[in-house]
Amino acid sequence: MNNIRESLPNQNFLLTTKLHLPHPPIHHVKRERLYQKLNLAMQCKLTLVTAPPGYGKSTIVSDWVRNERINACWLSLDEGDNDVLRFWTYLTASLAAVHPAMNSVQEDLLQPELMLSLEQLAGNLINKLVDVSEHMVMIFDDYHHIDNPEVHRFVSLLIQHMPSQIHICLISRTEPPFPIGALRAKGQINDMNSQELKFTKDEISDYWLHQTGVFPHQSILQCLTKVTEGWIAGIQLASLSEQSGQKGTLSHFNGSHRYIVDYLMEEVFQHLPHDLKLFLMKTSILHRMNSDLCNVLTARTDSQQFLRHIEQSNYFLIPLDSHLYWYRYHHLFADFLTSHLKKELPNEYKNLHEKASQWFSQHGYKEEAVPYAIAAGNYELAVEIILSIVTNLLRRREVTTLQKWLQQLPAKIIERPEILILLTWTDMLSGKYENVNLYLGKIKAILQEEKFHEQAIRLNEELFVLKNLNALIMGDYDSAIELLSQLAEREKMPDVKIWLDYGIELNPGELPFIRSYYGMNGRVNKAFQFHQLYHTFIEKNDYQDSAYAAYQRAAFSEIYYERNEDDLAMEYAAEAIKLAKSFRLIGAYIPAVIVKSKVDWSRGNAFLSIESLNRAKDYLKELNRHTSYWSQLVSSQLVRFELAKGEMGKVDLWLEACHFQEQAEILPNQEFELLVYIHGLMEKRQFSLAVGWAKRVLNQAQQNGRIMIVLESQLYLAEIYRRQGLAFESMEHLNQAIKLGEEHGYLRAFTDIGFPPKELFQQYLLVKNKRQHLEMVTGVSNEYITSILELVGVYDKSSDRAGVHTLTTRELEVLQLLSMGLSNREIAAKLVLSEGTVKIHLNRVYSKLGVKGRVEAIQKSK
Repeated sequence: MNNIRESLPNQNFLLTTKLHLPHPPIHHVKRERLYQKLNLAMQCKLTLVTAPPGYGKSTIVSDWVRNERINACWLSLDEGDNDVLRFWTYLTASLAAVHPAMNSVQEDLLQPELMLSLEQLAGNLINKLVDVSEHMVMIFDDYHHIDNPEVHRFVSLLIQHMPSQIHICLISRTEPPFPIGALRAKGQINDMNSQELKFTKDEISDYWLHQTGVFPHQSILQCLTKVTEGWIAGIQLASLSEQSGQKGTLSHFNGSHRYIVDYLMEEVFQHLPHDLKLFLMKTSILHRMNSDLCNVLTARTDSQQFLRHIEQSNYFLIPLDSHLYWYRYHHLFADFLTSHLKKELPNEYKNLHEKASQWFSQHGYKEEAVPYAIAAGNYELAVEIILSIVTNLLRRREVTTLQKWLQQLPAKIIERPEILILLTWTDMLSGKYENVNLYLGKIKAILQEEKFHEQAIRLNEELFVLKNLNALIMGDYDSAIELLSQLAEREKMPDVKIWLDYGIELNPGELPFIRSYYGMNGRVNKAFQFHQLYHTFIEKNDYQDSAYAAYQRAAFSEIYYERNEDDLAMEYAAEAIKLAKSFRLIGAYIPAVIVKSKVDWSRGNAFLSIESLNRAKDYLKELNRHTSYWSQLVSSQLVRFELAKGEMGKVDLWLEACHFQEQAEILPNQEFELLVYIHGLMEKRQFSLAVGWAKRVLNQAQQNGRIMIVLESQLYLAEIYRRQGLAFESMEHLNQAIKLGEEHGYLRAFTDIGFPPKELFQQYLLVKNKRQHLEMVTGVSNEYITSILELVGVYDKSSDRAGVHTLTTRELEVLQLLSMGLSNREIAAKLVLSEGTVKIHLNRVYSKLGVKGRVEAIQKSK
């Protein structure tokens, strides 16, 4: 049989066997009384099915789903699901298998550029589930495998905040460790435990009949009931023992379930053919198996016949898919067989794990291969496989999985610099920064050792970039700029494997892009310094056609736009759009398109502006991302243009479609959309609601140090209060926005807010001129105020104000160097710019001064 690898679209790493209802056993009994108890799940938030192994927990729940035609999604959990993102990914995949509309959740949030908190992941999923119209049960099988507190907290959040039509069922050996007492007190938990799962006499009789073909004698039935206490694993083993010719084994046996298992399994196992016993022992180490894999481990060619025989004989083999291709043993049986393997074939234990690792790796299941390599003690193989898949793990930000593997390696391997670098990346990407400096120090020290001389050159570059990124994320922007300036001075492009090859994404779902850490959280002046250096670094190393150049160009276009330098903004936006499309980098493409559309709009080219945004929507459709948050952001910009025109028809429809939850945390990619929403509410004169949302956005942005969001929130609050006639409150917020704008280099934020800002600033000027409330109109330079008042139209750019006074800071720098007699090339070198950029600056200087060349420009400037 050919290798079958089932997968969801764009989610090739998923094992879809985990999403299937367990295949019904050949001999099973309908248990109506338990179906009726499980039906109560539709009236409760949580159903708990808890019992020790062998009570048929998974079987009864899957039978109930089939028998009662329950609308349910199924997820079989294992130890690998202790990574929050992996858990979330499989959960959304299981939901999408039942409700294809849920695919949009994956498209929206399973993007490597998004760095979302646990609350944000839960909140987004809950918001999507609101649209599910009928009752649905989300079933988590083998929940006892989960030991990560973060996953428990995620599930707890789901249980607390799920819509009333969504229910959760946990199948586990133990109760979950999160608090559920309040739910019990409110009657919101449907409990099913071992007492209820026990087989009654009638059910034991029916099962025995199905299994052996005859009703049990009354004495056997009485003995079964007494000894097994209705425990189905014991009953199943007893029937197998009976069929193997071991009569009366139960009549003289008494003890706990564990002893019953050991005794009865031993009875059954000892009477199996030798080749079947070998097959069972050697394959017992596998968490899932197929005939090809079993052939490798057993050195046989007929494993498919063995598997079918084992299943038909009811030897605790569970099919995992409808093709009967993948199987697994019941955990009790697997434990028993593995114990025998260690006793009877101790030398083969590690060898079998190594073979399993190699098979999984060769067949594309590399993530499954790693634990087998570690169990085999072949740590070199484990490292080799980990390094081959680290790209995908980092892109998917499944850092918990990676950390778990790395921590199982011996100390001598962990101390290798490339492994320490991986640990540093995993900690940084998971927001655990406490060990980062420790790792960086260790790496630096190790690379000074003689034996690592050959690796030192490349890994020192990696170390350098890690320090730079760490400085950015930690908000140490001066250090980030200093480090990048050192990198920009180098003659050679660094070979930074993780940074350049592993696809560490730069845009965390932000619009504008420079709102994020990559734009110093909206600190435009510092971001300008950083990206000038980054620009030089890219140009110097001839890296203009790289994916990372696309991000730098996108950020540069936003910075120049904010600085009111439209020509340069358009130049870099065009470059970013071209590069981003070639690499399919939506996180660089959309911000650049938005910049282009805003420049076109400001120049009176509304048609071009709208056309650019509609083309962007078409492009997202080509990439099957038309339902993603990026599409929503483009729609929000279109709505902002509608608001600027004062046409409320489309705005009203958009407002009605918005579903922001007041209690939910605001996601980074929601901020832009929320600001447009606040503007819409303001235009609808829903001032109270608008103020409430604006304050929420402002407070969260202040807590997170997000300058651009703080500034825009302040502007909206200023305008809302002005329209309400609350002049004091209005001027208070406006002054805060202006002070923030001057400190960090903002200009266009005041004109692009979406509403005509002229009246707001006229009121500000009136207060300033009357010297009323001086504390609210102080702390800002006259030069900056003048530039803002000109931009928003309070001051006319009349002839007496034209000239040098209208030049930007950069243009003044260019003019000053021009006056010193420097050539274009010398100016470019001095200001760390390209010659083309210098020419653009000079043309703008000539235009503003009304001159034709450099001589006239120098004379007029004097």
